[in-house]
Amino acid sequence: MAEIYHILTAQGVKSVLQMTNRIFRMLNDAAASRETRESEMDKKIKAMESIIEDLEKQNALQGSSGGTPGTQTASSTPPPQHPLLQQPQQPLWYPSAAGSWGQPQFIGYAPTGYPPVYPPGYPPGYPPAHHYHPVQPQPSDPIVLADRLLRIIGTLAPEATGITEILGSADAIGFEQRSRANQILRTEEFHAWATSLDSRELLVQGDPAEDVTQAGPALSLLSATITQALQNQERFVPLVFFCVQQAQSDDALPGPVAMIRSLTVQLIQQYYTNTTFPERYIDIQGLQRGDIDAFCSLFKFLVRQVARKKTISCVIDGVGEYENDENEAGLRKVLDCILDLVRAEDVPPAVKVLVTCHTGTVEVHKAFKDDAESFLSLEGLISNGDEGAVMDIEDELQ
Repeated sequence: MAEIYHILTAQGVKSVLQMTNRIFRMLNDAAASRETRESEMDKKIKAMESIIEDLEKQNALQGSSGGTPGTQTASSTPPPQHPLLQQPQQPLWYPSAAGSWGQPQFIGYAPTGYPPVYPPGYPPGYPPAHHYHPVQPQPSDPIVLADRLLRIIGTLAPEATGITEILGSADAIGFEQRSRANQILRTEEFHAWATSLDSRELLVQGDPAEDVTQAGPALSLLSATITQALQNQERFVPLVFFCVQQAQSDDALPGPVAMIRSLTVQLIQQYYTNTTFPERYIDIQGLQRGDIDAFCSLFKFLVRQVARKKTISCVIDGVGEYENDENEAGLRKVLDCILDLVRAEDVPPAVKVLVTCHTGTVEVHKAFKDDAESFLSLEGLISNGDEGAVMDIEDELQ
């Protein structure tokens, strides 16, 4: 962030740093806890492998001591049967390595007509993403290199520049609105979104009665700070899209298409360097045409290949910019695509989506879950613009 400091006052630098540190602590603590949980599950799976291997050796020894391998004589003592090996009708699989290309590995059977049998100690209600494995390219499959895919998509994505410009303009945001942006971090809704170990969605809506010329930049400051806090952090894949900045750019693609393209480009650049993809999962012609369905399909495919110990943060700022007749249908399609990944239990990584709108939304809110934890309205946050109160809040965030 050094390039930002020279254009900010000391108080502006302090404010940005405090917000960044506060956000990072919340999100990183949750990601670390998730990583620990996933590591414990890996240990249980390995222990189950060991049990299966031991039982297979016992069966082999039993067969070699009398008769055909795998059969038992009348005088032989039956080997102990593990529940996973009873009623061998329906195979149970698990991934060979989290987040890497690999064939699924067989670990036992589940009785036909029954739910999958999980290893001992498998937490009740735990997402079944542990049984999801990345797509394995076959030798005969045509493949697409990540670099070629980026050339097909196009890499016009001004998000990095947008983050620098927004953080650099923190001094221009009045105390009242900067106070409100800080207060968002103290709300139960934001805390639940940031500290959840699993996927989460949150729509932050502004107060229609407020001065939109200040409310918009204040929320953009929050969006930029979240993304800046997570950049270059091992546990995270931070994605961001600024709708207002895109609308003011030279991008020829319609807003929602530019949005899903930008998120896809960022994901490839951050996570899939030097990766090859099976071409059968990519609609190359659709991408070249700028087809929104082709981009949504590719984005879903890419997210589902991310390691389950990772957290993808997806921040979409100023979504109200696309609430018009021209973009409304496409916007809903993109939001549904992203939020489907949040709600699906078989998506390996945690996907945390935060969408902001500095005014009340007309249609966007209908895409979100109808529960209190998925919505945050700035209308309910008290901000009187008192400088002393703002300083107290900022000092508390240190």
